[in-house]
Amino acid sequence: WQDGGEMFPTLLLDFDDTLANSYPGRYSAIKQAVRRHSGREITHEEVTQAILQYSNIEEIMEYLAPEHGLGPQLVRSFRECYYGDKREPVRLFPGVREALDELLAREVTLSLVPSRFRHREEEGLRWGVAQELETLGIGTFFRAVVGYEDTQEHKPHPAPLLKALELLGIQPRDALAVGDNPLDIQAAREAGIPSAAALWGALQKGALLAASPDVILEQPHDLVTLVLNGGTPQ
Repeated sequence: WQDGGEMFPTLLLDFDDTLANSYPGRYSAIKQAVRRHSGREITHEEVTQAILQYSNIEEIMEYLAPEHGLGPQLVRSFRECYYGDKREPVRLFPGVREALDELLAREVTLSLVPSRFRHREEEGLRWGVAQELETLGIGTFFRAVVGYEDTQEHKPHPAPLLKALELLGIQPRDALAVGDNPLDIQAAREAGIPSAAALWGALQKGALLAASPDVILEQPHDLVTLVLNGGTPQ
């Protein structure tokens, strides 16, 4: 990440809790799924701890309800709740849309590297981040989208970020990875990519800062400021 002078970097962005305030809907769907299959009520604290430790819903459900054989049922129920007709609407955090618009206007390349599927359909149920990007009207903003199905390993492994670099044809030093979770920062470090902490969506800011990101962003527009300052954190 180059200090000094205007530059147009590539941003590798997480989605959940970075661009979109999806935690309320995810928590509600996880809670309903666990209650349906194990009869147990889970807390925000339990879900937060699971999200900080595991990047995908399969591992999160295994952590929250380790009863033998329930994993696939829990994941299916989660997807039915989260992606179903009665789901809670997902909204971008305030300022995100404006920041993305300005970054694109300044010719910044945007890529999305979420910790879930890009697009899947099975037994009449569609799921994946592409569905939400379409609903939010930002599907065309990203030159590359790397989903769970696109790599064998997942965050905190660097594979998803490295896949994005491969698709874009750029080197790690030419990108900045932005996320709200310590797993995002760890993946960036392992990939040799500078990292930025999105504090506005972090479930536990202390844990995110403890992961030692290279840049700390208090609000979405800080991304624009960072680009205008040629990579110099404010």
